[in-house]
Amino acid sequence: MILHHNKESTEAVSQAMRETGSTQAHRLVSYLLVNGVAITHDIARDCAIGNISCAASYIRPALQKRGYTILATRPEKPILNRFGETSQIHEWRLIRLR
Repeated sequence: MILHHNKESTEAVSQAMRETGSTQAHRLVSYLLVNGVAITHDIARDCAIGNISCAASYIRPALQKRGYTILATRPEKPILNRFGETSQIHEWRLIRLR
């Protein structure tokens, strides 16, 4: 379920950010809260994050304590790289667990 920006999700994200020291993780979760679903290279470009998985892993435990998590999945329609090969680009989203 894609999370919609609301008071409850905003508060959970704020609390998780206070518990997590990574500024890259803060940028990631803020970006997902506002944008819903985003693909890897958009997040990397817009948030200046080199390793999105690492940033997500820093804040994920704090989010999970509050009933949320960051999820990465392959897009339904694979994204091809410039060589015509399936890329490792994922779709990222902030979701509610409960």
